[in-house]
Amino acid sequence: MKEGLPPGNITPLFPLLVSLAQDALALDEVFASPALKNAALGVCVLDRNGNTVYNRNADMLLVPASNQKVFTVLFALSRLSLDEQPLTRFWKEEGSIFVDAPGDPDLSRRQLLEAKKSLGVTPGTPIKVREAYHPGFGPDWELDDIPWYYAAPTYAFAFDKGVFDLTWDGKKMIQPPEQRLTFSWVGGDGRFDIIYDPQAKTASLKGSPPRRRAGFGKYAMAEPDASAARLLGGELVRTNEEPPLRPPDFSVLGKTFEERAQFCLERSDNFVAEHLLMRAALAEGPMPEDCYPTAAARLHTFLVSEVGLDPSEVRPMDGSGLSRHNYATARALCRAYLWANDGPNAATWRKLLAAPGEGTLRSRLLDCQFFGKTGTLDAVSTLTGLLITKDGRELAVAILMNGPSAKGATLHAIQDRFVKRLEQGR
Repeated sequence: MKEGLPPGNITPLFPLLVSLAQDALALDEVFASPALKNAALGVCVLDRNGNTVYNRNADMLLVPASNQKVFTVLFALSRLSLDEQPLTRFWKEEGSIFVDAPGDPDLSRRQLLEAKKSLGVTPGTPIKVREAYHPGFGPDWELDDIPWYYAAPTYAFAFDKGVFDLTWDGKKMIQPPEQRLTFSWVGGDGRFDIIYDPQAKTASLKGSPPRRRAGFGKYAMAEPDASAARLLGGELVRTNEEPPLRPPDFSVLGKTFEERAQFCLERSDNFVAEHLLMRAALAEGPMPEDCYPTAAARLHTFLVSEVGLDPSEVRPMDGSGLSRHNYATARALCRAYLWANDGPNAATWRKLLAAPGEGTLRSRLLDCQFFGKTGTLDAVSTLTGLLITKDGRELAVAILMNGPSAKGATLHAIQDRFVKRLEQGR
């Protein structure tokens, strides 16, 4: 057994696991890998009644990465109806455009351009926007993360999930005109690279530029609401005014909650997750402008008072899991799965989760009946879910790995091996 990784323990609670109890090392040995040397590992398996089947540091607080979305979606599922759809409304007023933005993470460039055409927006028109929330980047998000598409800041009025492309046309860098970044040359030879700072709204170019047209990936918009206003043809004016009483001149109806939540969990989409957190928290009442602490506190209260978790076994900071300051135990995640599995929305909950062959599980556990969620950050790899064993019994499984130096594929293989041994009862 590797030093620093004490053996787990198994309780023989039903016939399937008798063989496991006789040979506990069959599961322990899965984690006796050099890939987990010096890593913090929390593993929990509970049966349908909440009894512990397997435990290895199940009560240790660890970073859950994108398994934070499990808590977020359960919170939203308890506060929003399955067919709830955000409605973004537009009015053409005397000398301005008024937009009421409740928070639609799927609002697109195409839809905004349709609104612009329908409203006849003239250049320079003030775009007065009442946003349900606009906290920006999440709490404690790493500076290395925030330039990239997966860390787009949270704004209720945004489009294309707060993401844009940069392209080199062979002579200069091309950006969407509504972004208004300032470019500068750092110089030097070697590989061409872009150093993008969304907070300063600058992009520094270094190295030898390519001679041909080339794309350079997807980046997080600095201020999605300001970019959306420019796309409409004007400049952003944030307002707390009530919208006009008359029917809107144009409106965009977003996807249902069920569609958004499924995309969030299957694709592990951070932008949608943050919107789900905000909309669920707002369902309980108004929030201050700096709304992340309030939203996280409401999520925590839900997990304690309704799901039944101990206050000390979970600490939410955001909705997506991008913050390294989210903490949860493997046991807390298992209990959350069981709570959902016994609730009125159990069938919906399973539908929202990724199954083998779908989303982030598209190439994993293909021969298992597993409904779950993956999670990945630098030096963090997690897997949680509901497993149906070969004889039809149900187990909640949570594997949290913090600090391993191995590559993701290696860690995924260890997690999958553990799940398959559970499934087979050996």
